[in-house]
Amino acid sequence: MPRRSCDGAGFLAAFRSAVAALEANVDEINSLNVFPVPDGDTGTNMLATVRAALEEADKAGPEADAERAAQAASFGALMGARGNSGVITSQILAGMAHGLAGKRRFNGLDLAHALDAGTKTAYKAVAKPVEGTILTVIREASAAAVTAAERDNNVESVLAATVEAAERAVAKTPSLLPILREAHVVDAGGQGLFRLFQGALEAARGRPLVEGAVAAPGVGSPHVRPCPPSRRGRRSASATRPSTSSRPVPASRSTCRPSRRTSSRSATRCWSRATATWPRSTSTTTGRTR
Repeated sequence: MPRRSCDGAGFLAAFRSAVAALEANVDEINSLNVFPVPDGDTGTNMLATVRAALEEADKAGPEADAERAAQAASFGALMGARGNSGVITSQILAGMAHGLAGKRRFNGLDLAHALDAGTKTAYKAVAKPVEGTILTVIREASAAAVTAAERDNNVESVLAATVEAAERAVAKTPSLLPILREAHVVDAGGQGLFRLFQGALEAARGRPLVEGAVAAPGVGSPHVRPCPPSRRGRRSASATRPSTSSRPVPASRSTCRPSRRTSSRSATRCWSRATATWPRSTSTTTGRTR
């Protein structure tokens, strides 16, 4: 029988499975990273962010209701966010936590509305939103979730529709962002979000993933193959972040590392200023800034 609703423990189980799915595919996601800066760390940054969220959510304890678990995950993501993809992921979780406010349990419609709130919060967090990125994926996935919830108000059905829509949205990112099309890849952040949804769905179906397992089952590889390293070109000198290698950036060096007294709005302003030129993508073949 499809899972119709979840409590706080169900939220944690789904989130833990989502993190495991991302962890199993982190190298895949890193290999797709060409926008906004081709430094091969999108998967690493997203994983660090959601692991921080899961760690904080675990502190809420097994008796926490859905609202408390979501709030804890949101706070952990905000505090542990790394890189552009990590900050956007933290804002999606912040919106979802707001959407689940007052909920001891949540059904499919509640989840759909929470995803919609996550979409709106994520878009507001970016000074100049760019389509063909993780933003497109969360927008189309949340819209599909709302439509599905109006037909069948159970969590599993809504998550299934979310995963399917996320997969389709990821597949078309190269048609929306020229730099991805030139590099023959899909968007890395969008692929990471798809993997998170995929892991959550596996938990709703009663077969949660665990970290350290093999790649997540189901949909499989990105629709567009990663380009060879030689085709990725060099980062433009006018890129918006200082040069790093493909190694993870220590959390202490993150653009936005708010203290516990820092509000979500302040952290968002910090990140938005740092990435105000995000739409100025770096060419993968010539190194010119568009």
